[in-house]
Amino acid sequence: MKPVKIFSYDGSFRNFLGTMYQILHSDTPSFRLTRQSSSDQPGLFGSEMCGTPPEYSEKLWEALRSKAIYLPRLVYFAFLSEEPESEMVLAHYICDVFGRNKAEDTDRAGLQRKLAKWARAVELEKTELESSLLFVSSGKRIPECHIAPKYNVLPLLSRHFRMRFGSSSWMIVDRKRNYGLYGRDGKVEIIHKGWEQLRNVPINAPIPSFSENQEVRPAI
Repeated sequence: MKPVKIFSYDGSFRNFLGTMYQILHSDTPSFRLTRQSSSDQPGLFGSEMCGTPPEYSEKLWEALRSKAIYLPRLVYFAFLSEEPESEMVLAHYICDVFGRNKAEDTDRAGLQRKLAKWARAVELEKTELESSLLFVSSGKRIPECHIAPKYNVLPLLSRHFRMRFGSSSWMIVDRKRNYGLYGRDGKVEIIHKGWEQLRNVPINAPIPSFSENQEVRPAI
């Protein structure tokens, strides 16, 4: 039996790319990719927790773009599908794209068909939500909308609603995944923790500062 090296990442797309960069530049003959969890138990051959430098994800993103213009979008949308096997299918596909055939199944066409199917489903849900979301504003509070999409499409809605609302404030919350988009002054931030504090901000009130209890990062 070939030894299997287990790579664990934090569940974010950026860390997934950084971990894949490390896998591509390792001499690992066989690997498995898992999301970090407090309940995870060490595998038979141990695990490697991958805290990757930011430049690793950026280098892989640009490398994908240099291979084919459609690759970054295909990989990102398929990742957002959150299909149970998507991480390993993506990992095997990326390895094959760069000539590192660590995957037992090296049928790139078959892998790409799976990814394209997932990416199309994500794109369809994104498009449907962009045309159908209804925002509710209680009195003079900022407009907000709560959704529970099948796929993790919230990051993909950022550009559409930023252009729709302009400099006005607004918020979309994914109740299923418990995070939200918060638009203000033509910019959009992703609130991973503490979005509840923003729902009662009056439309004309000064823009609030994010507290230490909130986890915020710019949206794409």
